[in-house]
This record gives sequence, C-alpha cells and structure tokens, in this order.
Amino acid sequence: MNGHKPNNIVSMETTSSTAPPSPPRVRGMLDSLIEYCHILEGSQAFANVGISANHFIHRLLTLQSCLRDNDRDPQQHCCSKVMDLSYDLETLFEDIELQQHVGSSYSSDPPFWSQLLATQHKLVHQGSSSTLYGTSQRLASMLKLLDQFVNEIKPFACSLPLPKTQIHVIVQKPQIGYNYHGLKQLIDENESPSSSVGFDDNHGCVLRYLDLSNNPLKELPDSLTNLLRLQTLKILQTYIKSLPKNLYKMVNLRHVCTDSGMCFESVPPYIGRLVSLQTFKDFVVNRQNGCKIIELKDLNNLRGKLCIRQLENVTSCDEAQQARLYLKKHLTWLRLCWSESDILDVDVNFDVIEFLQPHHNLQLLEIYGYLNSTFPRWISDTSFKNLSSITLEECVCEQLPEFGVLPSLRSLRISVVTGVNDIYESFYGHGKVKVGFPSLCTLYVSFMLDLETWFGFANGDLPKLEKLHIISCPELKHLPEMKNLSMLNELVIEECTKLNSLPKNGLPGNVKLLRIHHCPDLAKKCRRKVGTEWKKIAHIPSIDV
Repeated sequence: MNGHKPNNIVSMETTSSTAPPSPPRVRGMLDSLIEYCHILEGSQAFANVGISANHFIHRLLTLQSCLRDNDRDPQQHCCSKVMDLSYDLETLFEDIELQQHVGSSYSSDPPFWSQLLATQHKLVHQGSSSTLYGTSQRLASMLKLLDQFVNEIKPFACSLPLPKTQIHVIVQKPQIGYNYHGLKQLIDENESPSSSVGFDDNHGCVLRYLDLSNNPLKELPDSLTNLLRLQTLKILQTYIKSLPKNLYKMVNLRHVCTDSGMCFESVPPYIGRLVSLQTFKDFVVNRQNGCKIIELKDLNNLRGKLCIRQLENVTSCDEAQQARLYLKKHLTWLRLCWSESDILDVDVNFDVIEFLQPHHNLQLLEIYGYLNSTFPRWISDTSFKNLSSITLEECVCEQLPEFGVLPSLRSLRISVVTGVNDIYESFYGHGKVKVGFPSLCTLYVSFMLDLETWFGFANGDLPKLEKLHIISCPELKHLPEMKNLSMLNELVIEECTKLNSLPKNGLPGNVKLLRIHHCPDLAKKCRRKVGTEWKKIAHIPSIDV
C-alpha cells in the first residue's frame, strides 16, 4: 500500500473470496493491550502473575507482526480464540473500573492495582473467593493463554504471502475519509464527513470491526446494516443519538461500544433478535411494538453495564417479567431509570421493579426516579452476595429498604429521596442479621428533605464505615449515636439547618476530618474551645466549621 498510514481510529480489511480475512479486531485489541502493558510495566502486576512485562510485550508484538504478514486459514482458529479472549480482557478492565467506582471516594486507599496485588498472596492462603482475587486470577489466566496462542501461531509467521487483493480501509480523525492510491473509500462522498458516513454492499461480506470513535458524527446511515458480519461497532466520543432502524438485521453484532454517559433518544425496533449481543449499555423502553422491554428477553449474553431508561413505558408486571433480567448472569452493573412523566402509575411501578430482579451476580445497582411507598423485596435479599454498591436517586418512598443485611455492600448513596421521615432500625437489618452493614465503607445521605429522625446504630453495626456524609437534610434534628463506629475517619455535615448538637456520646476517637458547613446552630456550639460541643470534637486533627 502506497503512502504513509495515519494515526487511525479504525482499521478494517476486505479481501477476495480466495483468502479468508483474519479478524481485524485482533489488531485493535493488541494495540490496546500493549498500551495497558506499558502502563503496568513499572508495577508488580506482571511479577505477581509470573510473567515478565518485557517478555509479554515482545510476545504481543510478535503476534501483531504475524497478523500483518499473513492472512490465510492456518491462523484463523487461533485468531478467533485471541479475539474472544480480547473481549474477556475488556470485561476484566470493566470490572476494574467498577471496583474503582465503588472505592473512588477512599482517599486513603491505594490504587486498585496496588490493592489487588498487595492482597493477592494473603487471599490465596485464606482461600478467599473475593472479587479482587477472582479478578487477579482472570488476569493471570488471560495473559498466559495469550502467550500460549503466540507460540501456536509463531510457525506461520512470515511464511505466507499477503494477498494482493487485500484492501485496508481507514477512517481517520479529524477527517473521516482518507484517500490512498488503490483504496476503496469508505465514506460516501455525498455526505458531510462531519455528520455521517456511508457503506456499500461490498463491505458487508467480510467487515467485522468498525471504530468510528472520536469524531463529530451525528448519525449513522441505514447502509450500516449492510455490514452483516459486523461484530463490533465503536462510537465513543461522538454525537450519535440513535442507531439505524434496521439494526436487527446485523445478527452477528456482539458489541455496541458507547461512552458511559451516552444516552440514545430511542432504540431501534426488534433489537431482541440480536441474540449474540454482549455489549449494549443503554436500552430505552418505548410502548411501540418492537421497542418494548420484552426485547431484552433473549439477550442473555449481555455483560458488564446495562442502563434501562423510561421504565414508565412498561405498563404491566407481565412485560417486566418477560425481560428476564434474572437470567442475565454476566451483568455486573444495572441502572433502572424512570423519567418524569404524567403517565406514572405508582402501583405499576412496584409491580414492574419487582419483576426486574437481576441475576445474583450483580455488583452495582442504581435506581433513579422510582415512585412507590416501598421497594421490592429482592433489593435487600442476602443472596446478592456480590452486590457492593447501591445508589438511590430522585426517588419517592416512605421507608428505606433493609440494606444492612447485604453482606458485601461497600458503598451506599441515597440522594434526593423524599417521603422518608424516619430511618428505623430495620434499615440496618436488625432482627435478621447480627451485624448490620458488615462491609459498608461509605455512606452518603443527601437532599432527604423530609428526614426528621435517624435512629442510632446498634453496637457492632457498620464495623468498617470510614466515611459518613449527611448533606441537605433540613428537617433532621438529631444525629444517630456513632461512638461505636471505630473505623470512622471522615464526617461531613452540610446544610442541616435544624441540627443543634452532636451525638450525646460524642464522636469516635478515630475521626480525622470533621466538616460542618451551613449548619448555623451546630457550628456555633462547635466553636473552638468556647462552644458547648467543643469537647466532643477537640481530639479531631482537622476541623472545618
């Protein structure tokens, strides 16, 4: 190929029928993996899994060279395995991201990798089945398997000629199209490169990987569905708000990769036919046929994160039940969202969420906009042994769930929840477990505008709580007793205007930081040396009142 290859955002290939193509996804995977390896090279990551960083990177570069030098059948089986493994690797790093999300507020914690590696040896001897240990073992397994695959493919390196009919098609940033001598241009020249792209039928026979990320694209053409063998579509950092209406024809599609914050205006109809789909983060429920929540029924290969929005469009518990979320065992992060709407039905809301119970492998749960007096029973089911983070936001209810019974819950955020006047002992799981919130490290309670009373923690509850933030609870008159929170090191109280005292028995001796803002009566009593509450906080090194 003539000309200099630019820093491309997507590399694809098409070939004649005489030479089956190697999956181009492998090359992109290798680039990303090599980058990760260089980042981790200075750490103990590779040493702890028994592999030299330089050795492994060299192996990856060898495999990369092999894939560029030949494109014949002997390597197809290996390439396919490596490609599948690459998606496993991406899932691994999503798990790492999730762990960082759960622990992101711990200023005293080491980075995730350091924490993982520092605890691995200990976990092995304890026989622990924790998430950290499992993640470490998966990393070790994948690295060694990749090394094995390199050895399998090495005999074919540089021994097979590159077919002359092979065409590399490149979409470059910021110019979507890029002209080379002898190249078939991917972009429809009648379209503006800043808004759209086009595909003809010739690409559909072989193209498996398409990355259109980091471009000012606003829409995808219907011609995208000509790519019938496409497995991966990446549209990170774009302005795309919808997908082609005939997406259901792309039955080989496995991954639609979008930014975490990207929200589609709608989801194309009959997406439930894409039963191989593994990555699809944003599902928007509609009442039209083909766009209802039932489309999730057979998408049991979905993994990682899934956000289901506009749940007010689910009209019955039968519809919700047919989504069969309980069968989606690869989902680790679930977000359920109701929008502000005139069609909200409080009773239907409860029936819907009751039948949206996820698989017990779930690790992170977020609920937005839920409206009912109570939450479903499953949300505080002890069988959710991996559930480590829960967020409730913009909900209306009368009583909080019994979150204290969840054995692995580390982070709990309750924000803009109205209708709750009291936090009772049931919140801690009293009567059901001996110790409430045995793993909780951070508790954030904010904008609970109706909260008046917060009953105290029993002796032994929250043994690992490190951070407690209470913000914008204007009706709260008293704080719960917290003298027994031996691990508490940060207490933040803001905009609780009716608070005028600290807990009767004072604060734990381990508190290192106390911040009290916009609580005029309490702040006055906590003035240094002269306030009536000063003796309760004099031992704290950092006080901001």
